[in-house]
Amino acid sequence: MGAMARRIRILFLLSAACLLSVNTTAQDNGRYLMSVRAGLLTFVEGKPTVTRPARGNHSGKMLEPGNRLETHNGDKVEIELGPENYLRVGEGTQVVADRTGLDRIHFSIKTGRVILQAPHVKKTPFSLQLSTPCGDLVVVKSGRWRLEVTPSGSVEILTLKGIADWFKGGQKVATLLQGNRYILEGPASLEFQQTKLQHRKKDDLDRWSDSRSETLLRRGFGPSVSTPAVRIGPS
Repeated sequence: MGAMARRIRILFLLSAACLLSVNTTAQDNGRYLMSVRAGLLTFVEGKPTVTRPARGNHSGKMLEPGNRLETHNGDKVEIELGPENYLRVGEGTQVVADRTGLDRIHFSIKTGRVILQAPHVKKTPFSLQLSTPCGDLVVVKSGRWRLEVTPSGSVEILTLKGIADWFKGGQKVATLLQGNRYILEGPASLEFQQTKLQHRKKDDLDRWSDSRSETLLRRGFGPSVSTPAVRIGPS
């Protein structure tokens, strides 16, 4: 092999090593991004939109405080809420990111259906909170919850697994136990209608959430680096 051929081969190997390093760094950065704050969009299907407050930020792949996510017919979005915890958003839903720091994660469900999949909830100072027009759910023990907020403001909560506290006006008013269905008729309601959670037919949101959990388990909960950006709507 001539001297020129050897130089070309060495340059090719160095270029390949650099490309591999860049690709690995990008994936590692995704993992780091996923671990330092909540709001990363790890799955997007359809054409959901995000609106932001004046002077607010939104990259298309990360919800910042103040950003409002809105899904439409056929849309599905998964939001990472700290390592291995997810908020899965069905169609016709509006979600606002209030706080995204891992010491206190706070999102508000304005209307629509979501499933909170939180199998890894640490003890204090970590806090995971979902707000609705009727009050606030604060996770106490790792688990899974389904929330539905109607346009009139009534709220249905299915505690599929785990334990959560319910707050209203900053005061704890109830503990939501596993295997129960809770309904509040509107923002003025002070007491839950509570029934045992019987066998029920799963809908598209339940089936998609189950499928996502299986996919992430097989993949080892790694980040999806190819998630498309979400359209940014008017502020």
